[in-house]
Amino acid sequence: MKLHLPVRLFRAVIALMLAAPSALFAAYTAPTAITIPSGYSQVTVDALADIIPYGSTAKDVAFRIDAASLADGLLTIDGLTFALMTSSADSWYFTSYSASSLASLTFSEATTRLFYVASGESLQFTALQHLLFDGNTYSSTSSSAYGGAIYGGSSSTITLSGNESVSFSWNTASTTGSYSDARGGAIYGSSTITLSGNGSVSFSGNTASTTGKSSSAYGGAIYGYIDSTITLSGNGSVTFSGNTASGICAYGGAIDGDSITLSGNESVSFSGNTARGSSFAEGGAIYGASDNTITLSGNESVTFSGNTASSSYDYAEGGAIYGGSHSTITLSENDSVTFSGNTASTSGSSRAGYGGAIYGGGVATSP
Repeated sequence: MKLHLPVRLFRAVIALMLAAPSALFAAYTAPTAITIPSGYSQVTVDALADIIPYGSTAKDVAFRIDAASLADGLLTIDGLTFALMTSSADSWYFTSYSASSLASLTFSEATTRLFYVASGESLQFTALQHLLFDGNTYSSTSSSAYGGAIYGGSSSTITLSGNESVSFSWNTASTTGSYSDARGGAIYGSSTITLSGNGSVSFSGNTASTTGKSSSAYGGAIYGYIDSTITLSGNGSVTFSGNTASGICAYGGAIDGDSITLSGNESVSFSGNTARGSSFAEGGAIYGASDNTITLSGNESVTFSGNTASSSYDYAEGGAIYGGSHSTITLSENDSVTFSGNTASTSGSSRAGYGGAIYGGGVATSP
């Protein structure tokens, strides 16, 4: 499809914004150079044992994956029962080791949250061939559960940039405790969450769930705390599929945040995501609270299909997107936008569903 001039200009701006990281990667195949940020001590990783000792004592550590010394350039970290990064560790930076051989890094089946990013600190993954978080769980029987794979404290930064592919699948934040919440099946962030310049980004089958009395679930895949920013920009394909927020009250089957932006991506797809509440549910795919902003702009294609906000008692609002009071929902300068088969439904006899596709309590724009 021939791009309209405003779309081309928008993408040019995005390209300039991403020029620094993208210069490291030639069409997502091999970086020409990799620079560790100043202030980081460097540790080369060629076995799991090289990572574990730094789980609770490291400060400003850059882990360089030595793909050449690993079988097929793969490093799998499987079945951990303790966190790799804890609140006493500070900034971590994972990157490939050489310009000619990218590494694939997999975190799977951990029974505790993998990364706890302390307040004011950072976690970054860049220049990796394949980055996968699969089947990791953070659960509690008595208190709230935040971030099935990654948790970010106040003023923290979580960045995944310039990787060939990034996948979060079947990660879970769950609690059975009364008056306890589950937030961010894959990622919980209190400040900045950024995924940019990746070849592909996928969040599938992630879950934030609670069964405790008077408990709520927020953001099946990603949750951003008050005043946080969630940004996915300049990626190839971006896919959120089959993610779920489930509780007495449920908000955002895929994403829940204050400032949510998806811009300059080749394709954006939300399919089969669900916010399921026994009392009420809002935002089958995306939930934004009062005074929030939800922006999808300059993408080649945007698709919302088969997303659901469902309640068994009270209201269900926004099968695909929910915006609270004084919120702004913007879809602009996208080549194509499609909403199909999204539903907001309730089985409560005197209640109703509102906005099968979009529920807006503020301003909706689509120039």
